[in-house]
Amino acid sequence: MREGGVDMTKIIFVEGVSGVGKSTTTQILCDKLIGLGFSVDRYREFDFPNPIDFYSAAYFKEADYNAILEEYAEFSEDIQVNTVIAGDIRLVR
Repeated sequence: MREGGVDMTKIIFVEGVSGVGKSTTTQILCDKLIGLGFSVDRYREFDFPNPIDFYSAAYFKEADYNAILEEYAEFSEDIQVNTVIAGDIRLVR
């Protein structure tokens, strides 16, 4: 969500052991946030489309990432599409 040109994106992590109600709680939270006008995405652990699931990602510093883009130029577009940027860190699926 953008407010006054500022990105208001927030990430909420819900953790816990199996069976404690994480899915139910996150569904209720998502429904409430949507009702308040927020745009919401909900992911489960190990879901491939999950942009923050580190189990399916390679971790690179920016300089190493740029070197890979250069070395594998023919795949650079695919690499970039599958990259999450967090400061000077690149997570590539």
